[in-house]
Amino acid sequence: MITRYWHMLLGLWLLQLSGCAQIPTQTSIPSAWSPPTGEVWALKGRVAVWVGEEGWHATLTWTQTADDFRIELAGPLGQGALRLHGDADGVDLERADGVHDHARNADELLERHTGWALPADGLRYWVRGLAVPDRPADWQRDSDGLPQRLRQSGWSIRYVRFSQQPGLGLMPQRIDLERDGIRVRLVADSWTGSAEPG
Repeated sequence: MITRYWHMLLGLWLLQLSGCAQIPTQTSIPSAWSPPTGEVWALKGRVAVWVGEEGWHATLTWTQTADDFRIELAGPLGQGALRLHGDADGVDLERADGVHDHARNADELLERHTGWALPADGLRYWVRGLAVPDRPADWQRDSDGLPQRLRQSGWSIRYVRFSQQPGLGLMPQRIDLERDGIRVRLVADSWTGSAEPG
């Protein structure tokens, strides 16, 4: 009964996520879009992960200042909350149950505590419509220069929707990622910060 209840909640949340937040999107897209490259920004949104038939979802709060970042993930009703704080010295993790851990990068910590190889380090760039520097990248763009798909580090990143955000300009609003049977959907409900154009 409990399992069915959680499956119903997950299904309702996924329906809401697939419908996506009603954030106004820009109707006039610049002919030469240039993603922001500044390293002071924050986003609030939602993330869902599927591995086969198993799914997990959470609210997401991410703040980034150069190499220093804080990521908070929380499941329904605050369950399964994770906090990550990273800088040049590595990444610390704190779970809602009091467990603390440390690793050299966020990817390693997330795999250790969720069992899934999630690309947290790559997302720092991909979420803004950028490729990770110094790695091969294969872009597909539309006629206005907006990214449609990026293939990098074994991941396929699809840019589904963009919206105008104060101080940042046109930003990705929803991206879908896939690799080796893992699917990730990230919806950015709001962005804040300032950024230099790329």
